[in-house]
Amino acid sequence: LCKIHEKGVTVGDTNLKNLFRAKDNKVYWLDFENDYSKKDENICKALDLLKFVYSTYALTRHEDLTLHSAKLVGEMPNPEVKAKVKELVSPGHSAYRLWLPTRLPLDNKLNRRIKNFLRH
Repeated sequence: LCKIHEKGVTVGDTNLKNLFRAKDNKVYWLDFENDYSKKDENICKALDLLKFVYSTYALTRHEDLTLHSAKLVGEMPNPEVKAKVKELVSPGHSAYRLWLPTRLPLDNKLNRRIKNFLRH
């Protein structure tokens, strides 16, 4: 996903369901459905990354995998996109509001752990 972003492209629907692994083990994105062209590029990239993290849990229900994806996003090298990710997960911006269909656990414990990775 970061390689796609480096080319100035945003995906829009960065759900794990939109990944395809070919016989040669190369991975491809299948669905570039959202048009972010009129929005700030760094916000669009941050939204791509956040949707990927939260959809990881929605599809797999695997907390460790979800936390690993959040950790990778939190360690990303692009400071502008990283700042937008932090802004989007800051108080007042709810992941539930952003990605309600992902249905994170109701106890909010996983959401807090994800946000800790994304804020550092």
